[in-house]
Amino acid sequence: DVDTAVKIQVIVDQVNADIATENAISKIDTYADDQTVVPTTADYSIAGVDDVTDENLDRVNAAIAELATGDVDTAVKIQAIVNQVNTDIATENAIGKIDTYADDQAVVPTTADYLTAGVDDVTNENLDRVNAAIALLNTGDVDTAVKIQVIVNQVNADIATEDAITKIDTYADD
Repeated sequence: DVDTAVKIQVIVDQVNADIATENAISKIDTYADDQTVVPTTADYSIAGVDDVTDENLDRVNAAIAELATGDVDTAVKIQAIVNQVNTDIATENAIGKIDTYADDQAVVPTTADYLTAGVDDVTNENLDRVNAAIALLNTGDVDTAVKIQVIVNQVNADIATEDAITKIDTYADD
């Protein structure tokens, strides 16, 4: 029932909000083919897309610009792009933290940093050994996930060898 001005206003407000959302999505979708009008953080917010900030806006827009109209014609499709950009940024930051640790041990990488960097097999049990190995290197020696993984694999191989030698020694003593 729309029998009062208040109820009518609620409907009008919702229609206006829906139009604003459609316009924002259209602006972002158009940007994929035509970078004349640049989407803002407000456009993403109005479109119903989360996690676009002043810090990542240029990266998000660059990712959108690599696509074609239609690739980002819904809030869900746009959100997927934003999520990927944010994942990429987090990965780069984690790799940067680990790489910096090679020269400056002021900020110690955690297991979460290695996981975010895309590096497997770093646990609470081997973290100190992995970080010690990284600290022996120089910035640039571990500036990719692949390079870091090589170090982690070597540390884990060394630990496995030490464990095997300990078991052999223990067996020999028995």
